[in-house]
Amino acid sequence: MDPPNQTANWDGLSDSLWGGLDQHPALQLAIVWPGHAGMRAHSPDDHAIAMEILEELTRTLGDPELTCGRPKQVAVILA
Repeated sequence: MDPPNQTANWDGLSDSLWGGLDQHPALQLAIVWPGHAGMRAHSPDDHAIAMEILEELTRTLGDPELTCGRPKQVAVILA
């Protein structure tokens, strides 16, 4: 971005992840988050928000009503 975004846009991240994964043809998906422990150690509040987004993502993408009858199984792997 020009200029670079200096603030976390959590709603944008959530919307982007949901939209992209909802449109993906696979019904089983995995999100791998390497280095999450560093964020947890250095920015625990942001880490907690990101975890909430991922938890909501797995729940809502698994809901047949919210996915127009094409629910997805989403695994989040913290590496």
